[in-house]
Amino acid sequence: MNALRASLASLLALLLVAGCGGSGATMSYEPSSDQTTYRTRSYTVSSISGANFASAKSINLRAVGRCQGQNCTPESVQLVFSASGNSALSLSGLEGEIVANGTTIEWTSSEAGQASADVGDDELINVVGNFATVDVSLSQLEQIATASSVEGTIGGTSLNLNRGIQSGFQNFLQKIRSGSSGST
Repeated sequence: MNALRASLASLLALLLVAGCGGSGATMSYEPSSDQTTYRTRSYTVSSISGANFASAKSINLRAVGRCQGQNCTPESVQLVFSASGNSALSLSGLEGEIVANGTTIEWTSSEAGQASADVGDDELINVVGNFATVDVSLSQLEQIATASSVEGTIGGTSLNLNRGIQSGFQNFLQKIRSGSSGST
């Protein structure tokens, strides 16, 4: 019985370490293209319930930064929005904004739409997978990461940019700073 308790305690400790372990930010270097890529994990920023569990959908967000060279610093990063779920997600265009402590970062559908550049603002569209990419400067991402108040929308849908996501963005920015200083 004591061996079982010890095993369960060890398993619980491993799960806690694994859950709290990574920063959620990674850096990779591709020698063939001489390109460094920084990225966060994907965060759920909006959940949309359907009539049943199978029709639930979500909007996810990840930050990605790329630059030429090893241990370089990207000039800007991209906020990549994606839709997950068993069916397409309907949005009214791709325009949106993020307001961090009163500072607004906004974009139009044409600025965000990678595959649907001809989509107009407030035009109903169905999206699946990666559907919008928004360029932001490192200082704008820093504003989002450290703001005491953050809210946003995309395609008429509210975004929840909570403390966990802000912490992930802070880790991402730290990874860029440490990567560009030569440490990995």
